[in-house]
Amino acid sequence: MWRIVLLLALVSAPVLAEERARMADNTDEIDLKTLINTAAEAANTENLDGYASCFATNAQKRIRTKAAILFVQHDITMEVLDSEILAQSPTKGEVIVKYRAVFTTQQFDVVSVVGLKKEKGEWKITGEKIKTSQQQTMESSSCSTPIRVFGGGCANGQCGVRP
Repeated sequence: MWRIVLLLALVSAPVLAEERARMADNTDEIDLKTLINTAAEAANTENLDGYASCFATNAQKRIRTKAAILFVQHDITMEVLDSEILAQSPTKGEVIVKYRAVFTTQQFDVVSVVGLKKEKGEWKITGEKIKTSQQQTMESSSCSTPIRVFGGGCANGQCGVRP
């Protein structure tokens, strides 16, 4: 009887190790995709520090400046529509991301390859290579040229869909 128990233990040991490895890979995959969503959420709330912190240290100053300009010029909305891990190692990864970006009145559907690396145990974005970008039409409102005001929206409350 003890031989059967020992045999089951020996046979199941590699399976458990394989399962642990798969779980570790899955955790990194979740972390990679979470980082992409965190960057989009930070852009949506115009959280400059939060957005810049999603990027590798050597890119943060450049990204911070570009993001600050966009946050001042536009009301920004980003929505991650889909993402797939393209390549992954313990320290680097690439994710293909499809997202929708709205800059005040211009809407784009973008597919890009996002490079990532681990810094101090956390995944960070190293760069983005846009593969396709398609401008989408948006519904017009009574503000044909909206003026950015603190808190978003159009000046003097004049925005709204025309009847």
